[in-house]
Order: sequence, then structure tokens, then C-alpha cells
Amino acid sequence: MAILVFDRVGKSFGQTEAVSEVSLEVNKGEILALLGPSGCGKTTSLRMMAGLERCTSGEIVYRGDVIDSVRQNKFLPTEKRDMGMVFQSYAIWPNMSVFENIAFPLRVRGAGEADIESKVRHVADLVGLAGLEQRRSTELSGGQQQRVAVARCLVFDPEIILLDEPFSNLDAKLREHMRLEMKLLQKRIGATIVMVTHDQTEALSLADRIAVMNRGAIEQIGTPQELYLRPATPFVRDFLGQTVRFEAVVNALGEDGTVAVTVESSAGYRSSHHRLESPVAGQPCAVVVRPGDVRIERDCGQASDAGGGVMLRGRIETLLFMGEYYDALILLSSGRQFMGTLSKRMPWQVQQEVAVFLPADALIWPA
Repeated sequence: MAILVFDRVGKSFGQTEAVSEVSLEVNKGEILALLGPSGCGKTTSLRMMAGLERCTSGEIVYRGDVIDSVRQNKFLPTEKRDMGMVFQSYAIWPNMSVFENIAFPLRVRGAGEADIESKVRHVADLVGLAGLEQRRSTELSGGQQQRVAVARCLVFDPEIILLDEPFSNLDAKLREHMRLEMKLLQKRIGATIVMVTHDQTEALSLADRIAVMNRGAIEQIGTPQELYLRPATPFVRDFLGQTVRFEAVVNALGEDGTVAVTVESSAGYRSSHHRLESPVAGQPCAVVVRPGDVRIERDCGQASDAGGGVMLRGRIETLLFMGEYYDALILLSSGRQFMGTLSKRMPWQVQQEVAVFLPADALIWPA
């Protein structure tokens, strides 16, 4: 059930349109990630949810009531929205103890001391801060400061938690650990979370659904699996994970909707997962594959059937040992180069001949 709805919401700063007719629904109990590059409008959208910015067009509906609408001249202030927000900088007070930082939202709401004591102790234990309540925030690590910000957000039981790049100030290992903790915490308390991030790994691992934003608009909304495996646009495809592109040409059309293509001048294959509008024979196109779906083996003269896919031949030009795998620059027989991933278990060498197998269900896009 949708708890928050954006209905063709727009936001302009002077002549600059930061958000353009965004429509989305936030469902109760889910984690929704707003994902995109800097300047795409994701943080502005989050700030409009919180009431820190007013929309200049469209409407925002929260729990069935319009809370921001220029047309209806309605605006519900931030303090009345029952939402908690964790800022990128955490915004905790250095002159206060951990306890007082967490207790602050309860004090401004006029809660009694017994209630404050009980709730602060509870959320401190929930986020792993038990025993640290009397420490100054300046005595905390980055991960502990992030926990304080989350605890302060949870202590007054908000309907929605808004996270603005919550892990960007942490190092890589701590970021991974905090993502896991946040996922477990959300499932435990059943919170509704909207999270802004530019980190695709963060969005894929944490979110139940992802809204990919580009130039102020949403390009696609769906589960991480849907967006990764079935991207609706080239922007979503390229932003959400790495891709390898191979040039191709349409050589036949099937009555069942399939398209047969020739890839890099090699024998091609048929695919029903194509993205071509009104394809015609001879039309240039591209086969786009996730790196993990490209299989590279030593070329021992295998047949070119490749299980319904296609096999290309090439040669290793450069080899980089990355620990868990090799990165290799491979020169195809067509003359093009691409970066591939090789198993660390094989004795690879520069100038070694290889066979490159592409899956039959690889995505096909216009050139």
C-alpha cells in the first residue's frame, strides 16, 4: 500500500528545472532507492518529501492527504510530517553526549523523562550503541556517528525514514558492514525507507525497489533484478553495473519476433530479447552484455555453436592480476578491443588465443 505518492512533481530553481514531472509511489515497509548521478534531482526529491523544499508543480500525497500542492495552495511543514531524516553529514551536535543527541527529537516534542530514558536506551541497543550513551560525539568513530544519526531518527517512531547518502563518509569495509546492519534493522522494525544514493552497489544490495533518475526525471522503477537484467533504456543499462558492447548487424527477422544478428563479423544468433524498433535486415545494432555473462576460454578450436549464442575469437593484449580474477584487454579478430574478466585458476599469458562466448539472451540495442 502506498504511503507516499509523487504525482507529476516538479521543482525549479529560477530557470533551472531540477525535477521534472516525477511520479512515484513509496510502499509501506519497503526500501526505495533514488539512484542516479550528481545533479539528477534525487536529493531535491528527497528534500521535497521532507518539506525542506516546496514543489513548483504537481502534488505530494502522504497517508492519503495532500501535503504539498501549488494548485491547491497546501503545504504541510517539516515538523508535522512525522518523517525522520539522516543527512549525509549526520548533523549530530558535538557539544552533546550520545544520549542527548538521540533524545533531542523527544525533548522538542515535550516527552517526559521516563519516556525519553526508555526510548533512548531501546534504540541505542537497537543500533549497537549500548554502553556509549554518555560519550561525546567527538569521541566516536565515523560508523558510531552514523549510528547516532540513525538512532536519533528512529527514536520518535517516524512513519518514513529518509536517508541522504548515508554511508558516503565511511570507508569501503565499514560501508559494506553498515549496509548489512541497515538491511537487518529495517527488516526487524518494518520501517519504510527512502534512500538517496549514487552508489549502484548500495542500491542493488539494500533496496526493494530502485528509481533510476537522470536529468530530473525517472528513467525506470523496478526491483534490483528487473533493472539489472531488463533495463528499459541505455542510461539505466550503463549506470546500473558494467557492460561490454559488441557491434552487430541484423541479418534476418523471425516470424516469432526474434532477430538474427551477426556479431563482430562472426556467425550470429537469434534473440527474442531485442530492443530494436522496426528492425530491418542490414540494420546496425549492438549486443550489450554484462561482464559476468561473457565466458572466455582458451581457444582450443571449439565449435562456434556456443549453445545458441555466438563465439568470437581473439587474443590477450594486456593481462592484469586483480587477486580474485584477471582483467584482460582482448583484441578480437574483427579488430576491436574490449576488457574481459578471466578466471584466476587458469595459466593465462599475453598473446594467448582465446574464445569469447556471448549468451543467446544478450541484450540487443540500436547502434
